[in-house]
Amino acid sequence: MELVRRGDDLFAVTAGPGGCVLRMLGSYQAAVEATVRIRYGLRRRALLDTLRDTPCDADGLPAAADEAVAHELSALDRVLLSGPGTLTSAGSPPGGPVTVVPTGALCTLPWPLLPSLRGR
Repeated sequence: MELVRRGDDLFAVTAGPGGCVLRMLGSYQAAVEATVRIRYGLRRRALLDTLRDTPCDADGLPAAADEAVAHELSALDRVLLSGPGTLTSAGSPPGGPVTVVPTGALCTLPWPLLPSLRGR
């Protein structure tokens, strides 16, 4: 799957056994902003950069930070990887290796954390 940007429009080009498909995904800037929020949340988690009296999960990590990151990852997964002509659409091979060719700031997204790409 290659991501292509034209102005603020973001497209996905997917190639598979059935051929190639071009699909409009939405706003490039919105995807970049979600990527920034995900990276910030992961940094907060890694550095434990939160208030000491916040509720923590079993690992001692701030639960709210994990929930926020999980929410952003799920939302971005729906935008980038769901729908016709994408990885999770009908006719797409289930599982298996995936090559993602991002564009611009989306190169900094931790792609393996997206729900549709876990374990692939």
